[in-house]
Amino acid sequence: MPGCVDGWAELHKKFGKLPLARDLAPAIQFAKEGFPLSPVIASDWGHSVARFKDKPGFADVFMPGGHAPPKGRSSRTRARALARADRRGGRDAYYKVRSPPSS
Repeated sequence: MPGCVDGWAELHKKFGKLPLARDLAPAIQFAKEGFPLSPVIASDWGHSVARFKDKPGFADVFMPGGHAPPKGRSSRTRARALARADRRGGRDAYYKVRSPPSS
């Protein structure tokens, strides 16, 4: 959700007692290992592709394999580019995510 990470970073600055990486560890783990998409989220995600696919970075993050991920438990949606943002500098790295070049 756009703006969530920025909001979490601002809340953490004001109220946080633990390191931000620790607070976000569960979300980072889901990004790395994947999660099943609900039918509603899968539908909304699929509809967003037509509108945003040409925006810089969108396909790298939201179109794994070149398309929106399917719903259900049989497939796991991963966001590895977003998970890597943690190692690159927190909030700013999240909003500037780019996939590594292909080799």
